[in-house]
Amino acid sequence: MRVLLIQPPMFQMASIVAPNLGLAYIAAVLERDGIEVKIVDSVAERITYDEIIEHIREFRPHIIGSGGQTPVSPHSLTIFRRTKREISPDIVTLAGGPHFTFTDRESLKECPELDIVVRGEAEETIRRVCQELKAGKSLQDVSGITWRNEKGQIICNQDRELIPDLDSIPFPAWHLFPVEKYQWMSTNVLGISSARGCPYQCPHCITWKVHKGVRHRNPAKIVEEMVWVKRNFNIDTFFFYDDVSFLIREQLEGFLEELEAWRKVLLVV
Repeated sequence: MRVLLIQPPMFQMASIVAPNLGLAYIAAVLERDGIEVKIVDSVAERITYDEIIEHIREFRPHIIGSGGQTPVSPHSLTIFRRTKREISPDIVTLAGGPHFTFTDRESLKECPELDIVVRGEAEETIRRVCQELKAGKSLQDVSGITWRNEKGQIICNQDRELIPDLDSIPFPAWHLFPVEKYQWMSTNVLGISSARGCPYQCPHCITWKVHKGVRHRNPAKIVEEMVWVKRNFNIDTFFFYDDVSFLIREQLEGFLEELEAWRKVLLVV
């Protein structure tokens, strides 16, 4: 099975080009299952819709996935429409991210070329979608999706339980990304995470509605990932994607201790 994950076109300041950490995690999980994955980052690569369509045509994916926040969501729908109309109606189109999570039914009604919406945390859900489609099975038992069945009916499956151990997710599949293009004020950067969720319930924010609490990564695992990125991609500057980084004192202290321990190791090496 081949899956193409797409960062759709969006406004980007020249001084900042940020990677999509969510797609990197999803790609890593799918690759662990033996699925062939390709990433198209239209922002970092500065490519057009026409070029995205050519990437899809050349890769011949069984599934394409895209998404984003509300200002970006129409761009993902444009990609789905053009894919079905210009390449093949048999390619399964899948949307995820904040906007589609909370407008799942509306988005499917608005865009007949959209097949599946992944609600909330995506790694395990997309993995299950791929398994069922590869086996030729119905998606009726896949938690965490809203989808269109063979009769065209929109079905909202039950919610999926959150991943209890964030450290069970493999390191991001940065080898699929144009990592040399990600930068913050001319400094090469990559994304990382120390936690998911937020203990606060600000009315303007959807984080607490998606994650329902806070899950923290092991400080040793965070630093291990940083060292892995440095060794494999020669990048040592990181942008934390968390809503609340190191909210717990013990996690921050553990993180600093691990950094110091690795610093001594690397100095010796």
